[in-house]
Amino acid sequence: MNSLTKLFKILARSELIGGMRVIFFMILLAVFEALGVFSIFPFLSVLTNPDFIDSNSRLLSLFELSTNYGIQEKTDFLALLGAGSFLILVFSTGYKIFVYRFMNFYLETLRHSIGLRLLRRYLEQNYLFFLHRHSSDLSKTLISELDQIIN
Repeated sequence: MNSLTKLFKILARSELIGGMRVIFFMILLAVFEALGVFSIFPFLSVLTNPDFIDSNSRLLSLFELSTNYGIQEKTDFLALLGAGSFLILVFSTGYKIFVYRFMNFYLETLRHSIGLRLLRRYLEQNYLFFLHRHSSDLSKTLISELDQIIN
């Protein structure tokens, strides 16, 4: 059987939806991370060569737009680019914290739910099942099976 098919059989509908949310948040995180990295390049370009504003059409249009808001000097525009890059990086880092917290919460909830189902399955066995097995072996098996499923 395919691993994905087995996963769909094990997980409840709400757990699958939660997994899809985690995947969506991780894709969005990748976009924000890339945006954070790419926001540094214009800042560094203008920092090393302030005349780069005149040669780059996007930076020039952004500079002309910023002149409407009181920024007249290239050094002020450089500060604006630096502040913008910093804010994008701070937002990206904050979003990363949110995504990792959400992912850890989802995984621990999933671990609890599947572990509870496995434990119920063991406890539903008849008495003869437990006669030849030690309880520590059962708990070790339960924990190792749970770790294999989650990881």
